[in-house]
Amino acid sequence: PRDGEDESAPAAASAASERVDVSGELLAQGAECEHLRIEGPEVLPFPVGVTDLVHLRTLRIHSTGTSSVPTEVARLFMLQIIEVVAPGLTGTLPTELGLLADLQRLAFSGVHLSGTLPTELGDAVRLFDTNVAEVDGFTGPLPTELARLTQLSRLQIGPAPDGARPAPQSGILGTFPTELGRMTALEALCASAMLSRALPSELGALGGLRTLSIRTQAVTGQTPTEIGALTGLSDLSLDTDMASGTLPTELGMLSTLPELKVGGVLLEGTLPTELGFLSALHSMGYPDRDLSGKLPSELGQLASMTALDVRNNHLVGSLPTELGRSLALRVLALEGNSLSGRLPSELGLLSALTMVALDGNAFTGGVPLELSRLTGLTYISLDTEALCGAGFELVNGESVPLAAMQPATEPAAVPLQPASSAPFAAAA
Repeated sequence: PRDGEDESAPAAASAASERVDVSGELLAQGAECEHLRIEGPEVLPFPVGVTDLVHLRTLRIHSTGTSSVPTEVARLFMLQIIEVVAPGLTGTLPTELGLLADLQRLAFSGVHLSGTLPTELGDAVRLFDTNVAEVDGFTGPLPTELARLTQLSRLQIGPAPDGARPAPQSGILGTFPTELGRMTALEALCASAMLSRALPSELGALGGLRTLSIRTQAVTGQTPTEIGALTGLSDLSLDTDMASGTLPTELGMLSTLPELKVGGVLLEGTLPTELGFLSALHSMGYPDRDLSGKLPSELGQLASMTALDVRNNHLVGSLPTELGRSLALRVLALEGNSLSGRLPSELGLLSALTMVALDGNAFTGGVPLELSRLTGLTYISLDTEALCGAGFELVNGESVPLAAMQPATEPAAVPLQPASSAPFAAAA
């Protein structure tokens, strides 16, 4: 079909289910054919006659046969869209693709390509949509020439995750090119490849980024402070086991961020007070790290936060009374630290709380009466002997201080049923 026509209408070439000479049929449709869809088990290499369609703008290939991407594709120099669904497609990616100066979309599905990503792809400067870097099977370094694709809106390096399953590690190796900072049209940058060393500070120049997801065990070093300049981020995930250092204070500038997933297992230092500026934050989970210092009182400003999990760190000082302002909080997991002082009565304002874990700290001074009025609590864990003295009664073997929480002159408290601590693992 030509411009304005229904592309779903059957074209003569669509009937080429075998590798035959269809030049006569194509010419009957007109040598100026602009959109072509070919299907069948043996449509690659191209049926004879396809490469004569020099006015072709859209080429869609659905093949069940085994073959490779033909280098003759470069003869179709006006191509703007190439889409290939071919489970049997193997081999390397032709360097000739870089000759298609008008190419805007290049997409592969189900293919099994190999070799390295050709540097010539950087010559297709009008490309704004491609998944070629996420095709499983490529090896070698990520070409720095891809930085010439300044109109590209999304770059996935290595296979993307499939639902809840993590993405397999790609064969693409090397480092994150600093040249990525030139790709200013990027809205999404994701990587599951084994790219190593620290994230380049040049990522801070990608002001249009909405998604930044780095899931690789090879990245080391600290999170670059320049990420704070990406104020439009709505999805930030730096799941890098070997990353170390502290959380940058500049993270507080990401006011639209709903979840904070930054820092590997080697994370250390204090929680920045600037995290209190993350007004859209829903959850914060840093269990089993090496965090120290005090819990910032500014976290009480996070009115949308539903889960705070900083179990098993080295936090000290008292529990901020300001936490009582986080009225959406449902999960509060602080056990295994060195927090001390009295439990603030303001915790009783957190009517949405369902799970609280405070054991393994050094709290003293009894349990506030206000906690007994949190009728939604299903799990609570406290060091009751330290809080209330020897002889404190346990309930079902758990530290659930109902008797201490409710004087005899008050109506009976709503019983709390201790549950598994597994929900805290989910909150992490």
